[in-house]
Amino acid sequence: MTYTYEARGRLLAGISEINTQYAGMEIKYTVDLVPIGPDRLILKPYNIKVAEVNEEQDGGWRDVPELKGETPVAIPLKLQEYLESSVEVKFEKGVVASIKVQGDLPNWVVNMKKVRNLIEF
Repeated sequence: MTYTYEARGRLLAGISEINTQYAGMEIKYTVDLVPIGPDRLILKPYNIKVAEVNEEQDGGWRDVPELKGETPVAIPLKLQEYLESSVEVKFEKGVVASIKVQGDLPNWVVNMKKVRNLIEF
């Protein structure tokens, strides 16, 4: 059985006391979760889209489902392959115990995937 989710993360900077202008980026992707045992899952992200933002956001940045002024960012093919590689997560007593990634990924990609997957849980 596979469970499919839409995920989104935003990294924005601004001073809301001055105005509602924010600058930063947003990442959106689909992720399949495949249980492979009572304490393990495989996460497979795909359809990754990144956008830059530098625009005033009516109502702030938290309450809007779509940011105004998004500019799509082209992701280099190799980076896309890195980002879309699978991750295996092992749990112990409901807590993430370990995260396994492909052995040929650069260290910076491994660190990025571990942080992103811990945030998802």
